[in-house]
Amino acid sequence: MKVTPEMLLRWYGEMKVLSHFEKRLTELSQSALRGSLHLCGGQGALPSAACAALTNDDYITVTYRGRTVEAADHLPV
Repeated sequence: MKVTPEMLLRWYGEMKVLSHFEKRLTELSQSALRGSLHLCGGQGALPSAACAALTNDDYITVTYRGRTVEAADHLPV
């Protein structure tokens, strides 16, 4: 896959969305959410890049802190 400037901008935008998502989870964990919350701050590049390489025939599974992969793959979270 040839990486274009447009792709880089899209991935950067996704990383910013994931960062905002994590920050919002932090806010909610201090008030509305109960239970443990293990944040993935600063790790948005991995799910953004991994999901960009997926095709409609591919599957992805995660075993730890997977909500950013779901968000990067545009699944409802």
